[in-house]
Amino acid sequence: MAAQIFTPILSGFFLEVSYRTLFPYAAVFMVLAFITFTFVKHGDSKPVRKKDLIENFDIED
Repeated sequence: MAAQIFTPILSGFFLEVSYRTLFPYAAVFMVLAFITFTFVKHGDSKPVRKKDLIENFDIED
């Protein structure tokens, strides 16, 4: 959500300086996005089953 706030401001600043700065700006943030995506774990999380069968029907608040 912070990117939605700061990107228009930063990209507008870089566009006022020169249009040539837009590609390096985009490339840097694509690399940063790729780095953050490498920390995402793949697959669905599985719920931990309780020991007693009757507790599986319990609804947690």
